Amino acid sequence: MENNQTSKKSNTIRRIIIFGIAIIIGVVLALPGRESTPENYNDNSTTHQILAKNYFKDYLKDNLKDAKSYEEVSYFSEYNPAKGCYEVTLKYRANNSFGAKVLEQAYGDVYFDNDRVSIRNVRTE
Repeated sequence: MENNQTSKKSNTIRRIIIFGIAIIIGVVLALPGRESTPENYNDNSTTHQILAKNYFKDYLKDNLKDAKSYEEVSYFSEYNPAKGCYEVTLKYRANNSFGAKVLEQAYGDVYFDNDRVSIRNVRTE
């Protein structure tokens, strides 16, 4: 009988130790300041295409007469390895200076460089 209780106590102690170690590992992994591997934006993943489009959209909205009037119609985003950037085409509607809703298309290059994003070669039709 005592052997059975000792065995149960040993199993309980083992579980507590394993649980404690798991918590310690989780806390250490969650600490800030750990070096993480840098994001690789130089691919054609859908996530990065959408991210490039969203940065370009924010850039356009910051330069519109009436940013609240912005309505996205369609977009195209693709990584161009020769230029090292995402080429984004964004078709949208927005109010012009006279308050009339107009359809426009904008093109631009979105560059990801470490933690910085730059938008270049913007043109509209």
